[in-house]
Amino acid sequence: MKKVLPRVAWFAVLYVIDYVGIRFGTMERWERDGEKYVIFPASPIAFYYLYRPLSWLDAKVNGQRFHIGPHR
Repeated sequence: MKKVLPRVAWFAVLYVIDYVGIRFGTMERWERDGEKYVIFPASPIAFYYLYRPLSWLDAKVNGQRFHIGPHR
């Protein structure tokens, strides 16, 4: 158990750091409503579901908006 807990903690830290990088790296403003959206790639869709828990929390806390694939 002593070896598992630090590994889980490191995984959680890396997961959050990776999400923050994706959040700020893929953000763009949509001209139609003037809001900033984090754009998740349409393929593979698993990428969206991998970060869905943090994006949901981010939306609740910060009001951040998300979109799968580019706006049209």
